[in-house]
Amino acid sequence: MPGAHGMPLPTPLERPTTSRWSGLAKRTLSTVVLLPLFIWIVLGGVPLAFDLMIVAVGILASWEFSRMFQRAGVPVFRDAGVVLGALLTASFLAPERIALVATASVMAVLALSLARPEPGPARWQAVAVTLLGLAWINALLGHTILLRALPEGLHWVLLLVWVTWIGETAAYTVGSLVGRHNSSAISRNPPSSGASAPRTPGSSFPAMGACSTAWTASSSMPPPCSTM
Repeated sequence: MPGAHGMPLPTPLERPTTSRWSGLAKRTLSTVVLLPLFIWIVLGGVPLAFDLMIVAVGILASWEFSRMFQRAGVPVFRDAGVVLGALLTASFLAPERIALVATASVMAVLALSLARPEPGPARWQAVAVTLLGLAWINALLGHTILLRALPEGLHWVLLLVWVTWIGETAAYTVGSLVGRHNSSAISRNPPSSGASAPRTPGSSFPAMGACSTAWTASSSMPPPCSTM
């Protein structure tokens, strides 16, 4: 039955839960495989390789972000969000163009909303979710590029990653061992009983950390967050 104002109700995302140990083993295996590659990219002294990695991470995070909302029955401009998000993250390679790309992205999303057949709130819901992804994932993640460009950027990036990695691993472990049931219809895994562990989806936590760390790391440059 449709919800209020003719909008579809979110669909449940319950899935058969896998073994907590198998999930932890998958995360450990991915760390063992990806960690050497990450260290090589960060320490290899090739800034372009690092920048391309950040853009690629933004693309994957945007895709997963929009997929979660689509599975919940929430409209979103999925393809446009991924493309515009990649352009927004890449714009941090030329900081003077960040505002231009961000403005163009907002205008593009608003223009897309005019072509949607659904009237009323569903149209603006797609706009809101898509813009949320651009701001929460791509704009924040782009600050990692600014952080790496600082004189001591390498050390700040490594500090940010290690702190984030430890926090995510601890959150997952606590949630798996203590949690018993899901607390959200959109996020598939966070157990409510383990809610005390601060787990955030996708790249949002390291992205927000990159923005604040870049601000803290250099008092000679304006707060990166103010560019958006």
